[in-house]
Amino acid sequence: MLELRPIARMRSPFGQKLGIPRQSGLTPEIESELHFDPEILGEAALRGIEGVSHAWLIWGFSAHFDAAVRDTVRPPRLGGQKRLGVLATRSPYRPNPLGLSLVELGPLAYPVLRVRGADLLDDTPVYDLKPYLPWAESIPDARCAWAPDAPPRLPVRFSAKAETTLADHPELRARLVAFLSLDPRARWESEDRDRVWATRFAGWEVEFRGDAVGIEVVAVEPSPPAQSP
Repeated sequence: MLELRPIARMRSPFGQKLGIPRQSGLTPEIESELHFDPEILGEAALRGIEGVSHAWLIWGFSAHFDAAVRDTVRPPRLGGQKRLGVLATRSPYRPNPLGLSLVELGPLAYPVLRVRGADLLDDTPVYDLKPYLPWAESIPDARCAWAPDAPPRLPVRFSAKAETTLADHPELRARLVAFLSLDPRARWESEDRDRVWATRFAGWEVEFRGDAVGIEVVAVEPSPPAQSP
Protein backbone atom coordinates (compact mmCIF):
# COMPACT_ATOMS: atom_id res chain seq x y z
CA MET A 1 0.00 0.00 0.00
CA LEU A 2 1.21 3.48 -0.86
CA GLU A 3 0.57 6.19 1.69
CA LEU A 4 0.20 9.67 0.21
CA ARG A 5 0.82 12.86 2.14
CA PRO A 6 -0.24 16.22 0.77
CA ILE A 7 2.73 18.43 -0.03
CA ALA A 8 0.48 21.46 -0.46
CA ARG A 9 -3.07 22.76 -0.19
CA MET A 10 -4.83 24.65 -2.93
CA ARG A 11 -6.28 28.01 -1.99
CA SER A 12 -8.73 28.69 -4.77
CA PRO A 13 -11.70 31.03 -5.15
CA PHE A 14 -14.02 28.05 -5.70
CA GLY A 15 -15.79 27.59 -2.37
CA GLN A 16 -18.06 24.78 -3.53
CA LYS A 17 -18.35 22.28 -6.35
CA LEU A 18 -20.87 24.23 -8.43
CA GLY A 19 -18.95 26.61 -10.65
CA ILE A 20 -15.61 24.81 -10.77
CA PRO A 21 -14.48 24.45 -14.40
CA ARG A 22 -14.83 20.86 -15.53
CA GLN A 23 -11.27 20.84 -16.82
CA SER A 24 -8.13 22.75 -16.00
CA GLY A 25 -6.92 25.49 -18.32
CA LEU A 26 -10.39 26.73 -19.27
CA THR A 27 -10.17 29.80 -17.03
CA PRO A 28 -6.61 31.20 -17.22
CA GLU A 29 -8.04 34.49 -15.94
CA ILE A 30 -8.58 32.96 -12.50
CA GLU A 31 -5.62 32.74 -10.13
CA SER A 32 -5.20 30.35 -7.21
CA GLU A 33 -2.40 29.66 -4.75
CA LEU A 34 -0.54 26.50 -3.79
CA HIS A 35 0.46 26.61 -0.13
CA PHE A 36 3.28 24.12 0.46
CA ASP A 37 3.83 22.39 3.79
CA PRO A 38 7.32 23.41 5.04
CA GLU A 39 7.42 20.34 7.29
CA ILE A 40 7.37 18.09 4.21
CA LEU A 41 9.26 20.12 1.60
CA GLY A 42 11.66 22.98 2.07
CA GLU A 43 12.19 25.86 -0.31
CA ALA A 44 15.00 23.98 -2.04
CA ALA A 45 12.42 21.53 -3.44
CA LEU A 46 11.22 24.33 -5.72
CA ARG A 47 14.64 25.43 -6.91
CA GLY A 48 14.43 26.11 -10.65
CA ILE A 49 10.64 26.35 -10.75
CA GLU A 50 10.91 29.85 -12.21
CA GLY A 51 12.06 28.16 -15.42
CA VAL A 52 8.86 26.11 -15.67
CA SER A 53 5.82 27.77 -17.27
CA HIS A 54 3.25 24.97 -16.80
CA ALA A 55 3.00 21.94 -14.55
CA TRP A 56 0.81 18.96 -13.79
CA LEU A 57 -0.79 18.83 -10.36
CA ILE A 58 -1.67 15.47 -8.86
CA TRP A 59 -4.35 16.00 -6.24
CA GLY A 60 -7.18 14.35 -4.36
CA PHE A 61 -10.93 14.59 -4.89
CA SER A 62 -11.32 15.45 -1.21
CA ALA A 63 -15.09 15.91 -1.48
CA HIS A 64 -15.34 12.30 -2.73
CA PHE A 65 -12.90 10.48 -0.45
CA ASP A 66 -15.75 8.51 1.11
CA ALA A 67 -17.75 8.03 -2.08
CA ALA A 68 -18.43 4.53 -3.37
CA VAL A 69 -16.39 3.35 -6.34
CA ARG A 70 -18.43 3.05 -9.52
CA ASP A 71 -17.65 0.91 -12.55
CA THR A 72 -19.70 3.18 -14.79
CA VAL A 73 -20.62 6.86 -14.61
CA ARG A 74 -22.76 9.31 -16.58
CA PRO A 75 -20.58 12.18 -17.84
CA PRO A 76 -22.38 15.55 -17.71
CA ARG A 77 -20.96 16.24 -21.17
CA LEU A 78 -23.25 13.48 -22.52
CA GLY A 79 -26.33 14.91 -20.83
CA GLY A 80 -26.31 12.35 -18.03
CA GLN A 81 -28.09 9.84 -20.27
CA LYS A 82 -25.22 7.59 -21.34
CA ARG A 83 -22.99 5.46 -19.15
CA LEU A 84 -19.29 4.99 -19.74
CA GLY A 85 -16.65 3.07 -17.82
CA VAL A 86 -15.20 5.23 -15.08
CA LEU A 87 -11.68 4.77 -16.45
CA ALA A 88 -12.83 6.17 -19.81
CA THR A 89 -13.84 9.42 -18.09
CA ARG A 90 -12.53 12.00 -15.64
CA SER A 91 -15.21 11.33 -13.06
CA PRO A 92 -14.24 11.79 -9.38
CA TYR A 93 -15.85 8.44 -8.49
CA ARG A 94 -12.63 6.51 -9.08
CA PRO A 95 -10.98 3.48 -7.40
CA ASN A 96 -8.36 5.96 -6.15
CA PRO A 97 -9.85 9.48 -6.09
CA LEU A 98 -6.91 11.26 -7.73
CA GLY A 99 -7.14 14.22 -10.07
CA LEU A 100 -4.69 15.53 -12.67
CA SER A 101 -4.65 19.18 -13.73
CA LEU A 102 -2.42 21.22 -16.00
CA VAL A 103 -1.88 24.76 -14.66
CA GLU A 104 0.18 27.80 -15.56
CA LEU A 105 2.75 28.69 -12.91
CA GLY A 106 3.12 32.21 -11.57
CA PRO A 107 5.45 33.85 -9.06
CA LEU A 108 6.82 31.92 -6.10
CA ALA A 109 7.04 33.46 -2.64
CA TYR A 110 7.75 30.32 -0.64
CA PRO A 111 5.73 28.60 0.70
CA VAL A 112 3.18 30.05 -1.74
CA LEU A 113 3.19 29.43 -5.50
CA ARG A 114 0.61 31.22 -7.63
CA VAL A 115 -1.06 29.28 -10.44
CA ARG A 116 -3.63 30.03 -13.14
CA GLY A 117 -6.30 27.87 -14.72
CA ALA A 118 -6.75 25.44 -11.83
CA ASP A 119 -9.99 23.47 -11.47
CA LEU A 120 -9.65 22.61 -7.78
CA LEU A 121 -11.96 23.21 -4.86
CA ASP A 122 -10.58 25.41 -2.10
CA ASP A 123 -8.45 23.44 0.41
CA THR A 124 -7.88 20.52 -1.98
CA PRO A 125 -4.84 18.40 -1.02
CA VAL A 126 -2.09 18.36 -3.65
CA TYR A 127 0.28 15.38 -3.67
CA ASP A 128 2.77 16.25 -6.38
CA LEU A 129 3.78 18.78 -9.02
CA LYS A 130 5.53 17.78 -12.25
CA PRO A 131 6.73 20.08 -15.06
CA TYR A 132 4.80 19.94 -18.32
CA LEU A 133 7.01 19.03 -21.29
CA PRO A 134 5.34 20.25 -24.50
CA TRP A 135 7.65 18.28 -26.80
CA ALA A 136 6.56 15.02 -25.16
CA GLU A 137 3.04 15.72 -23.92
CA SER A 138 1.40 17.81 -26.62
CA ILE A 139 -0.34 15.49 -29.10
CA PRO A 140 -2.37 17.56 -31.59
CA ASP A 141 -4.14 14.58 -33.17
CA ALA A 142 -5.13 12.90 -29.88
CA ARG A 143 -8.84 12.24 -29.49
CA CYS A 144 -11.55 11.60 -26.91
CA ALA A 145 -14.78 10.54 -28.57
CA TRP A 146 -17.16 11.70 -25.84
CA ALA A 147 -15.50 15.13 -25.50
CA PRO A 148 -14.09 15.96 -28.94
CA ASP A 149 -14.13 19.75 -28.57
CA ALA A 150 -13.82 22.45 -25.95
CA PRO A 151 -17.16 23.34 -24.32
CA PRO A 152 -19.05 26.29 -25.83
CA ARG A 153 -19.18 29.57 -23.94
CA LEU A 154 -22.39 31.41 -23.18
CA PRO A 155 -22.81 35.16 -22.96
CA VAL A 156 -22.94 36.43 -19.37
CA ARG A 157 -24.88 39.51 -18.33
CA PHE A 158 -25.57 41.13 -14.96
CA SER A 159 -28.74 42.40 -13.33
CA ALA A 160 -28.87 46.04 -12.25
CA LYS A 161 -28.47 44.88 -8.66
CA ALA A 162 -25.35 42.86 -9.49
CA GLU A 163 -23.89 45.69 -11.58
CA THR A 164 -24.23 48.04 -8.61
CA THR A 165 -22.30 45.65 -6.38
CA LEU A 166 -19.60 45.01 -8.98
CA ALA A 167 -19.05 48.65 -9.90
CA ASP A 168 -16.16 48.78 -7.45
CA HIS A 169 -14.93 45.25 -8.25
CA PRO A 170 -14.05 45.07 -11.98
CA GLU A 171 -11.63 42.18 -11.47
CA LEU A 172 -14.32 40.11 -9.76
CA ARG A 173 -16.69 40.86 -12.63
CA ALA A 174 -14.17 39.59 -15.19
CA ARG A 175 -13.55 36.40 -13.23
CA LEU A 176 -17.27 35.73 -12.89
CA VAL A 177 -17.64 36.00 -16.65
CA ALA A 178 -14.71 33.60 -17.11
CA PHE A 179 -16.24 30.66 -15.25
CA LEU A 180 -19.98 31.32 -15.61
CA SER A 181 -19.64 31.49 -19.41
CA LEU A 182 -18.80 27.77 -19.21
CA ASP A 183 -22.27 27.16 -17.69
CA PRO A 184 -21.71 25.31 -14.38
CA ARG A 185 -25.09 23.60 -14.58
CA ALA A 186 -25.40 20.01 -15.74
CA ARG A 187 -26.72 19.80 -19.27
CA TRP A 188 -29.97 18.14 -18.18
CA GLU A 189 -30.59 21.00 -15.75
CA SER A 190 -30.11 23.79 -18.27
CA GLU A 191 -33.73 23.78 -19.41
CA ASP A 192 -34.94 24.92 -15.98
CA ARG A 193 -35.25 28.64 -16.67
CA ASP A 194 -36.93 29.52 -13.37
CA ARG A 195 -34.35 28.12 -10.99
CA VAL A 196 -31.81 30.45 -9.41
CA TRP A 197 -28.48 28.78 -8.67
CA ALA A 198 -26.04 29.84 -5.97
CA THR A 199 -22.35 29.24 -5.49
CA ARG A 200 -19.48 30.66 -3.42
CA PHE A 201 -16.64 32.33 -5.25
CA ALA A 202 -13.69 34.26 -3.80
CA GLY A 203 -15.58 35.20 -0.65
CA TRP A 204 -18.78 36.14 -2.45
CA GLU A 205 -22.19 34.52 -2.74
CA VAL A 206 -23.16 34.49 -6.41
CA GLU A 207 -26.69 33.84 -7.65
CA PHE A 208 -27.33 33.19 -11.34
CA ARG A 209 -29.81 31.64 -13.72
CA GLY A 210 -29.86 30.54 -17.33
CA ASP A 211 -32.26 31.46 -20.11
CA ALA A 212 -32.47 31.45 -23.90
CA VAL A 213 -29.93 34.28 -24.09
CA GLY A 214 -27.23 32.90 -21.79
CA ILE A 215 -26.39 33.32 -18.11
CA GLU A 216 -27.67 36.17 -15.97
CA VAL A 217 -25.95 37.01 -12.69
CA VAL A 218 -28.85 37.92 -10.42
CA ALA A 219 -26.98 39.00 -7.30
CA VAL A 220 -23.48 39.15 -5.83
CA GLU A 221 -23.14 39.54 -2.08
CA PRO A 222 -20.23 39.13 0.36
CA SER A 223 -20.22 35.69 1.97
CA PRO A 224 -21.18 35.73 5.65
CA PRO A 225 -18.26 35.10 8.01
CA ALA A 226 -17.70 31.47 8.94
CA GLN A 227 -19.16 30.53 12.30
CA SER A 228 -16.89 29.10 14.96
CA PRO A 229 -17.50 25.40 15.69
